[in-house]
Amino acid sequence: MSDLRGTLINDVAPLIKKSIPSLKKLKTYLEKCRPELKPQLKNANSFDDVMEVINDKCSITNVALLETIVNKYSIKGAGDMISAYRAHLNEFCENKLTMLCDHELKKLSSFLLTCETIKFVLEWKPSERSLSDITALLRIAFEDNQVEVVVIKEGNSIIVTCYAPHYLMESLLVTARDNVDMLKEMGLISLTIGYYTVYDEHAIDEEVKSLMKKLKMVESERDDLLEENAKLKDTMDTLGTSYEGREVDESNKSSIQSSGIMTFMF
Repeated sequence: MSDLRGTLINDVAPLIKKSIPSLKKLKTYLEKCRPELKPQLKNANSFDDVMEVINDKCSITNVALLETIVNKYSIKGAGDMISAYRAHLNEFCENKLTMLCDHELKKLSSFLLTCETIKFVLEWKPSERSLSDITALLRIAFEDNQVEVVVIKEGNSIIVTCYAPHYLMESLLVTARDNVDMLKEMGLISLTIGYYTVYDEHAIDEEVKSLMKKLKMVESERDDLLEENAKLKDTMDTLGTSYEGREVDESNKSSIQSSGIMTFMF
């Protein structure tokens, strides 16, 4: 594109010279358009010197000064040259952008394939938090281990997704477990490193609910057993009382029979 820019200025220069024969008139116009060029234009004593100033002011992506002169003096043919140059420039930029995007996507894909995902879910109000809060969180979670934040999503809570290389996983897990209490104080809802869940508030709630349900079942079974035991005790007490009554009756009958026998003998 540098060659095309040079060619454009070289081709347009004769047309400008033909349309503006007065060097003083061209310099005066340029000083009004670009006051910062006055020092350079003051030392420009020929048309080629003025074109050198214009050349220095134009870049590959910006030929606005040249286009301004062409439009001001309606220089025939020069406008088409500038339009053609702009078309080439836009195509060049699009191709470069596509190449750059493809390159960056390949780099990102390679990076993601060699890294593990780390996901924080935080009970934070997005409007009250900033990137510095997330940086502080990561510093507490992983201390000196560096991770790269790629996505920060905002909703009812804040979800921070970041990535770290495989070789750091063991260190990150150990450090995160050691610091999980501080993270909970900062509003941590859950933290997952790779496939390992370091902390999940909802899972703990579900576990507590399950344990409470089991406890209620045990208490209910205990109450049923106590009730059965009470009924069994009442039955045993009733049977014991009845048995003692029969023993008394039998004893009385024996006494009466013994007395009758003794009376008969006398």
